[in-house]
Amino acid sequence: MLLLVGCSSGSGSGNNSGIVQVDSDTVNQFVDGEKNGFFVAVSDKEESFFSTLEEVAKDKNTLVNYYYTYEPNGADGEVSEKQVFNVSNKFDKNRLYYVKDGEVIDFIRLTSFAGLELSEQIENFIQNHSE
Repeated sequence: MLLLVGCSSGSGSGNNSGIVQVDSDTVNQFVDGEKNGFFVAVSDKEESFFSTLEEVAKDKNTLVNYYYTYEPNGADGEVSEKQVFNVSNKFDKNRLYYVKDGEVIDFIRLTSFAGLELSEQIENFIQNHSE
């Protein structure tokens, strides 16, 4: 799933912190340099890191965009039987990216951490890349 920062342009849903599900068009905006911020792609909304990511993003007043590979048209779209992730050559799933001007500036692999260490890693990552 993908994520973005509160000081960058949001998803249009009015949220300015926490996590928000985006569609494939929004993912392409990251790739094309039209959108900057935090992004993560997931194939399972029940990933162990998901609730920690949301909690830290809210605590840090940061917006993280996530893309669910089985709902390419966003939260209101139909669920697909197969994953749709056309930019997998640019982004891997389960990594929190900071993207600026179409370039991956940095990332952390969310599945490499658990518990307090996961929370600290996400917090440090967001803090280091918030403008």
